[in-house]
Amino acid sequence: MVVSLHPMSFDDLKGKRIAVPGKLTTAYLTLRLIEPDFEAIVVPFDKILDAVTDHTAEAGLVIHEAQLTYSKSGFHNVLDLGRW
Repeated sequence: MVVSLHPMSFDDLKGKRIAVPGKLTTAYLTLRLIEPDFEAIVVPFDKILDAVTDHTAEAGLVIHEAQLTYSKSGFHNVLDLGRW
């Protein structure tokens, strides 16, 4: 699931810095299939929301429990890879 601090559309991801949990994860590889034009910023999976909050990245590819808790921290869902 890709999330951001501000509402954005899927098309807005093009060329953005996106925090990812690793370049060999299924989530990252799936995102590359959907949108190949973005700058990946690799951070530990439990620090992705922090990277977006501190503007290291403009969006974050969250996995694990962050998929359940992102909205409580004020983040917006940009893209649900599971639905895709």
